[in-house]
Amino acid sequence: MMKNYDAAIELMDSAVNRALERSMDDALPLVFSRGLMKDSVGRYREAVMDYNFYEKNSVYRLGAYFYYVRSQAEVKCKMYQQALNDLEAAISQAPDYPLYHFEKGLLCYRLNMLDDAVAALTVAKELAPEASDVYYLLGCTYSKAGSREPAEENLKKALSLGHPDAANKLAELDK
Repeated sequence: MMKNYDAAIELMDSAVNRALERSMDDALPLVFSRGLMKDSVGRYREAVMDYNFYEKNSVYRLGAYFYYVRSQAEVKCKMYQQALNDLEAAISQAPDYPLYHFEKGLLCYRLNMLDDAVAALTVAKELAPEASDVYYLLGCTYSKAGSREPAEENLKKALSLGHPDAANKLAELDK
């Protein structure tokens, strides 16, 4: 059964329906788990629907992890504004967690929101000064924005920290 995700999701559907007959409090953890399950097998829109149901019906304050998880599914559905909103919610609840800033920077980079990407990645760099991925993406962002000097500086730092693609990106700057 573990390899048959459709069957497993059907079982989760049954469990959710039965729990909803008893109480929303019983059903909500199952709804979130079903969302995670759908997310893991590429059924992102359905996962987002479960996450939205969970948020709408939860009586508790949801944590940064919830918003991060939902943002990742939203990105995969190309629901970019919702993903940015959720990353902002995650950051507001856990401002010292560099991953959330990095993910916001990555999404902003993909959306060509380069100033926002630089801002988010700069915070991530301050929070995780040894993270080569942050320097690499910051260098790529500056490069895309046409700012050669900060691009080179960040890519060199990424290279010194062992990023596997930094040397190639630095070579591209010289072309």
